[in-house]
Amino acid sequence: MTLIRGTGVWTPAVHAFLRHLTVAAPGIAPKVLGLAEGEEILSYIPGRVPAITEFSTVSVAAVRSTGRLMRRLHEASRSFRLPPGVEWHRTRAAAGSRVVICHNDVSPRNTVFHGDEAVAFIDWDFAGLTILGGIWRMRSGSSRRSCRTQAAACGAGPRICPTVGHE
Repeated sequence: MTLIRGTGVWTPAVHAFLRHLTVAAPGIAPKVLGLAEGEEILSYIPGRVPAITEFSTVSVAAVRSTGRLMRRLHEASRSFRLPPGVEWHRTRAAAGSRVVICHNDVSPRNTVFHGDEAVAFIDWDFAGLTILGGIWRMRSGSSRRSCRTQAAACGAGPRICPTVGHE
């Protein structure tokens, strides 16, 4: 199975990074299969993606596993170099020791689960440089406990849920 989606100016950067992840962190993201008529063709990742109505019921175990998957992503991102002339969709930070390439839109709707285990992230359009910390947003039903649990699992800093005001 495949997924066909529209593209943007960020697509070359995202595709380069997804190709890197195929080797550096296999299975964490869809594989780039090609481009056709202005659309990207990506591999389909089987599993369950929670519906918006389920966000408030995401288990602590699922939040923890998402943190572990984010840590794996961040570790794999450290060896990636953006090809010359290619740009991210948006960039939040300049290069530095606490900067990683981040998904920048991690939420239950962009996470594939097998049971309570997060196995992959999808919808990479907002990927780019980010300062490590303050990276998880449970858009609905977010609790301070779940944000702290996830942040601890991925090694995030003290400000862990800026979009909902948790510190």
